[in-house]
Amino acid sequence: MRRPVGVALTVAAGCVLAVGAATTAHAADIVSPAGACVASATWKTGGVSKTSTALTGEDIIEIPRADTVSWQGTVVGPAAASREVAGHVALALPPPFGSIDLGRWQGNAAEAQRSGTYTYDLPSVVPAGVVLDLRATHDENGQRHCTAQVGVVIAGGAFDSPLIWVALAGLVLFAAALALLGRSRTPPGAGRIVSGALLGLPLGLFLGLALVLLGVVPLASPLVTVLLGLGVVAGAVWVRWSPIRPSV
Repeated sequence: MRRPVGVALTVAAGCVLAVGAATTAHAADIVSPAGACVASATWKTGGVSKTSTALTGEDIIEIPRADTVSWQGTVVGPAAASREVAGHVALALPPPFGSIDLGRWQGNAAEAQRSGTYTYDLPSVVPAGVVLDLRATHDENGQRHCTAQVGVVIAGGAFDSPLIWVALAGLVLFAAALALLGRSRTPPGAGRIVSGALLGLPLGLFLGLALVLLGVVPLASPLVTVLLGLGVVAGAVWVRWSPIRPSV
């Protein structure tokens, strides 16, 4: 059985699996090649309808936390005959961590158009207000037929998810630990400087997580990775030249 999170986000990504006849310059960035696939989706309760041909590369789809989605997808070009198909939808992570697969399909298909309905209810642990970059591909007979990517946001606020409290607690905890390490009366040696760097790593991690959960940066932003390195450097520098170290 497919996971509820994967179902909801896969449906959202499927909405932009291809752009059939987009006319804006931005739309060419969503699907390659343009017109190879067309898709649409309607969220019943949320009253949201999206069609791939009406989306641009800058669009972000906001979806309800729980809803029923009616979707339809068409592969343009192949005849409605038996053929080998494959594809996947993935959630992009900050570099260099790649992505996480949310859904895959593979096997023989005899039709060029499919439709269906999904009912989903995302748990509260899935954060709202966070831009999730989804990427989709579809292959026909071993050849890449179309690719797409889109940003998806779950409606709601940052504090709808308990993850924000974990991020803020971790941020405060490791910041306090670094502050205490920097208050030592004795001059810092190599061991203490290394300890500062090690404490700075989770500090940077929780800072990046907090920025993502607060909707400041997308999940796949390189800034999240940069903050890990900056945390290590800042932790070591803080311990070495802490301005709050008591005078001996």
